[in-house]
Amino acid sequence: MERDEAFAYLLERLLKADWSERPAREARPAFVSAAPNPFLFTPPRFTGRPHAYSAPGIDESRPGHRTVPPARKAARTLRPGAQRALGALIGLGAVLREDFTAAELRSAFRALARQYHPDAHHDCSAAEQARLSRLFADMCRQYHLLLAAIAPLGPARH
Repeated sequence: MERDEAFAYLLERLLKADWSERPAREARPAFVSAAPNPFLFTPPRFTGRPHAYSAPGIDESRPGHRTVPPARKAARTLRPGAQRALGALIGLGAVLREDFTAAELRSAFRALARQYHPDAHHDCSAAEQARLSRLFADMCRQYHLLLAAIAPLGPARH
C-alpha cells in the first residue's frame, strides 16, 4: 500500500502545481549531427543575385541551366581508314561529333541498326533486302573499326 499512497501523493502534488511559473524548455533541433559531413554539399538557395561561387556559363536566371556545354576532351586524331568509316556512318545519318565516346558511338550504331537492318523491312523486294544486307554488313565493319580506333586497350561492351 505504500506505493499506492506515494503515487497518490505525487499525483495530487502535480495536479495542484502552478505550471505557469515554470520556465519554458529550450527548443532543440530534431536532429543534431555530431560532426558535419564533408562529402555532403548543399549550395545556398537561389536568390537571383550572382554569388561568389558562380561559374561562367551558368545562367543565374534559371537555376541548374548551363548556357555553355560542359568542356570535353580534345578531339582525337583518327587514321584515314577510321575517318572514312566515321564519314560513312555520318553519311547514313549517325549523329557523332569528332570527339565522340564509345557510348555515343554505340548509341548511334544502334539507331542506324534499327533503321537499316534487313529484318526491319519485311515488305521489300529480294534485291532491296540484299542491298540492305550489304549496307548493314558494311555498317557493322565501320562500327567495329571505329570502336577499335577509340578504345584500343580492351574490348568494349557493345
